[in-house]
Amino acid sequence: MGRNPVCIVTDQCAAMKQAIPNCFKATDDFPTSRHRLCMWHITEKFPTKLGNFLCKETEFMEKIKKYLWSSVIEPDEFEQGWKEVIKEFKLEEHVWLSEMYDMRQSWIPAYFRDKPMYGFIRTTSSSESENYFFIQFHQCGSTLSEFYIRFESAMDKQHNETKRLNHECASAKPVTVSKLFLEDDAVELYTRAIFYKIQEEILAARDDMRIQTIGPEINGMKFYEMKDVKIKDRIF
Repeated sequence: MGRNPVCIVTDQCAAMKQAIPNCFKATDDFPTSRHRLCMWHITEKFPTKLGNFLCKETEFMEKIKKYLWSSVIEPDEFEQGWKEVIKEFKLEEHVWLSEMYDMRQSWIPAYFRDKPMYGFIRTTSSSESENYFFIQFHQCGSTLSEFYIRFESAMDKQHNETKRLNHECASAKPVTVSKLFLEDDAVELYTRAIFYKIQEEILAARDDMRIQTIGPEINGMKFYEMKDVKIKDRIF
């Protein structure tokens, strides 16, 4: 007997909203699957719903994304931050934003902090990017033979791009800046694109985290209480 998926990410399809709790019901052994809305689909609608000027010519998106995408803040911090930004840009009466706020527990990372790795399960953009890639090679109404030829062309392009990226990774290593062994290990473990993301996290930890207290050693392990000076001195 199989088990229910822990989390299912979809767009705002009403049929999926109804189907998921019915198809993946809780049992004595497994809880029901948690339904989460894709953040990518929602944030992509911001320019359409709010206008290009607000989203591209002001600091609105920069400020609101700080609360939308963060998985380290608590729900009450998100709610306070959201309200501050909405008030600053006088959007209290905006119907669509109010609807998105009402369903915040279905898509905002702050409400998914209770389960490990939930912070990484927030978008279906990977599948969407694949759709975008292949649609460049295909057209509606293509015959089966045309589909096959164009599919082969798409795969050739992917293979060539993979070879190019592999060559870049093998021929030159990224420059490390922190002088930490952790960063040196990351250079050996990750591709260039992933390494640069890891590097950002390492530098943020080095520059923004402070040791608050050092606990006693237990079973050969030391416990540290850390303070993040950039997130309202949050203690970890």
